[in-house]
Amino acid sequence: MPKSIFEYIVQQQKDRRPFALATVIETRGSVSARTAAKALINDQGRLVCGWVGGGCAESATITEKAREWGLYVSSGRGKTSIGIEEPALFSEPGVFLARPDQTLYYGATQAMPFARPGFADLLGAVKFAVEKDYSARGEVA
Repeated sequence: MPKSIFEYIVQQQKDRRPFALATVIETRGSVSARTAAKALINDQGRLVCGWVGGGCAESATITEKAREWGLYVSSGRGKTSIGIEEPALFSEPGVFLARPDQTLYYGATQAMPFARPGFADLLGAVKFAVEKDYSARGEVA
């Protein structure tokens, strides 16, 4: 089990799992977290390592980052149809592919847990686009 936030990041990357790294860049007034405090948020929207303040700060960070990416934020409703307990607050999934210059090539967000593309289908589409040098749509300014 990783012990430091950096070990968690390495493990998430090794496992090819998405994550968000929250970092406190400024504090004001009476706060419990210090500038540069870090927290790792996994692909289920759960804080898995580190700390950026009290519970309301952590959920606000998750919500703000999800909305910044254009993701939908949902509240848990107990167990899912397959028996997994949903977290109290989580973001619905999104897939974003960036070009080497960090501009968006592909983006898709989901608001419902239905009709999500399989990962193999998504990888096949990416492979096709790369092999055929297929240009992205929506590039007209």
